Formats: sequence, structure tokens, C-alpha cells
Amino acid sequence: MYDLTNLSMVGCTGLTNDIDLTNCPEITQVDASGTTVNVLIPENSKITKYELGTPTRISIISPTQLNYINVNVDDSTNIDSLDIINATDNNSFKMFGRIMNV
Repeated sequence: MYDLTNLSMVGCTGLTNDIDLTNCPEITQVDASGTTVNVLIPENSKITKYELGTPTRISIISPTQLNYINVNVDDSTNIDSLDIINATDNNSFKMFGRIMNV
């Protein structure tokens, strides 16, 4: 699904595996709120909206258009790995705060 731009799987509670979108360079929106899956996005992605439910790992590396306001996590208590690298406009700390709900 190389040209995929939008993934919405809100409330799909039966999913258990990671959703790997690292080969989808055109992805701009992910909404997996209400799930427990990890949604992996590509480095240097064009993503503008990234919403997760109760993930265990998050990796946001060099997003080109993602603003911290459009990053949401329903519940951060199960996160055991969090990478936020080279967020635009020094948004890394603000993204961390949004993800960890602090």
C-alpha cells in the first residue's frame, strides 16, 4: 500500500499485531484510538495526525509536518519504548508531554 495516505481503525479492539506503515511514504493521517496496536510510521514522514490508543512503543523520527497538537495517545501507561527524534520546530518535548499526558 505504497500510496496509502489515511489509516483509520478507531475502536478495532481485536487487533493485536503492529501495523507497519514504514513503507508508506505518503501517509498523512493515522487514527488508531481505542486500540492497543502500535502503528509504525516511516522516518521523514509527511504525517500530520497521529492518534493511538494504548500502544507499547512509539517512534516518530524526523517528521516533516507533524505538530505536537496533532499527536494524541489515549493511555500511555503501557509504553515501554518512545523515540521522538528531530521533530520540526523543536516540538520533541511538547510531543513527549502530549504522549505521556503530562
